[in-house]
Amino acid sequence: MFSTIVLGVDGSAPSEKTAEYAINLAQQCGSKVLLIHVVDFSAFKNIVATPRDIAKHVYEKVMEEAQGYLDDKEALCKEHGLECEKFLKIGNPEDEIIKLAKNSNAGVIVLGSKGRSGVAGSILGSVAYGVLHRDKDIPVLVIKS
Repeated sequence: MFSTIVLGVDGSAPSEKTAEYAINLAQQCGSKVLLIHVVDFSAFKNIVATPRDIAKHVYEKVMEEAQGYLDDKEALCKEHGLECEKFLKIGNPEDEIIKLAKNSNAGVIVLGSKGRSGVAGSILGSVAYGVLHRDKDIPVLVIKS
């Protein structure tokens, strides 16, 4: 049914549930899983005077955690006998997820209804909402938390 599934992960509890669902779907369909985590540093753009060494430390820590999320899900995919690839991107999450899905001819994008965006996500719109409304070509499966 779906030869390729794009799975957005962010390390949150809802993301764990979403990953389990997507992995089950991939097993049933014989799909390859493309794991993506997008780091959005735009929240830091209004910080006026951040010493370079502090900014570098924050950047490294955020990227290290993001890579950890991807590594954990890659291990889970492999435990279930699935082929997968990992993508760690910096930018707008909606744009990067859609770009990966289009470039890989994904059959579906799987995302959680809630993630790390918390209150901001409920006010400004979550990543899942953004992906749903920015792209009309690729089906999006949203897993409720």
